[in-house]
Amino acid sequence: MVQWTLMTSCFTQGIGKHHLLMSGALGLAALASLSSGQSSLLQRLRRFLGWRRQHRIVGIRIFPVKSMAGLELPFAELGSHGFAHDRRFAVVDRSSGQVLTQRERARMRLITPSLIDGHLVLQDGERPENGSVRVPLMDSGEGELVKMWAKPSQEWGTCEPLCADCGNEVARWLTQALDGQEAGEELKYRLVRMAGEGGKCYEEKPKKLRKAGAEAVWADCYGEHDNLVFQDGSPMLIASLASLSELNRRLQKEGKPPVNVSRFRANLIVDGNEPFEEDWWSRMTLQGSDLGSGVALKLAKPCHRCIVTTKTQVIVGEGEHGETRPTNTSLEPLTTLKKFRLQRSGQDKRFKGAPCFAVNASFVSPPDSARRKIHVGDTLSVDTWASQSALKATF
Repeated sequence: MVQWTLMTSCFTQGIGKHHLLMSGALGLAALASLSSGQSSLLQRLRRFLGWRRQHRIVGIRIFPVKSMAGLELPFAELGSHGFAHDRRFAVVDRSSGQVLTQRERARMRLITPSLIDGHLVLQDGERPENGSVRVPLMDSGEGELVKMWAKPSQEWGTCEPLCADCGNEVARWLTQALDGQEAGEELKYRLVRMAGEGGKCYEEKPKKLRKAGAEAVWADCYGEHDNLVFQDGSPMLIASLASLSELNRRLQKEGKPPVNVSRFRANLIVDGNEPFEEDWWSRMTLQGSDLGSGVALKLAKPCHRCIVTTKTQVIVGEGEHGETRPTNTSLEPLTTLKKFRLQRSGQDKRFKGAPCFAVNASFVSPPDSARRKIHVGDTLSVDTWASQSALKATF
């Protein structure tokens, strides 16, 4: 359930000022509502007055291996680099050292993970006869260390972290799972785990594993405390069901089938009734019984989407394996998103027509978030609002 709460500071300067503020806000909101059908007059007024907005967290998901299937969880532990076990592993092409994603190997979405007895267990959701393979979740610090690289991203620039190789058994299984009958004797794909300081386990020897480079387009969006493991854009990705409903309304209006929120591979899914309200978020707080006084978040940037959103994604429950569905052969929802979700209405050439859906968020103080637990049913409170929509902003 979505709730609005009026900030008491709005009323501390006296009735006269309050009336003046209300009159001005009503006028501004009325003018704004004439030029946009996405936000109601009342919603814009509430934002202008600084009302808090509270959203219920209805879904929590992690993706233990970058670009593979995800896990839907009733709760998750937070760490300084995001959710515990989220995108801590990646698949690397041995010949190039490049991190693989669904853009290079679409079958990655069918490899389903489980977290069982301190191990990551991988299974081919489409070919169960291939069996499964397991590796320890935690690094002993004694394995072979390898240097890999990821294609420079607009968010973070060049990434060349030191990683721990997970061994030949999982490499053999992955090569067979991803290449099928074309797989040869060479162990083409390696599973790696991000290493911490000096090659030690990252949980025991944390460090800034990835820091936004000066050459990154979005470097100014991140502060000195923001860092990642194998996530693309931020420690946390948040999607709104209200925004999904608006996207699906547009799809169905054109006679196209709706899409599931799983297409967007978000960590947190929140309820709501204002589509793309998240464009206006500035500072937020996660609130719940295991979050103490709350975990402060800040909006980093909107999430620019790629071809992966056109593929049916697999999300399974912990310890379970869901059924897979045929991948979508159209370019939806990407095509429809491009019609109304381009950065600066498509005038920003840096993104080559990549539309936005969901938002990247980071911790205000990463050390304060470590070891806290977030549950489905907890609250995301929007405490302050930006003066301009993130979709219109020039970064």
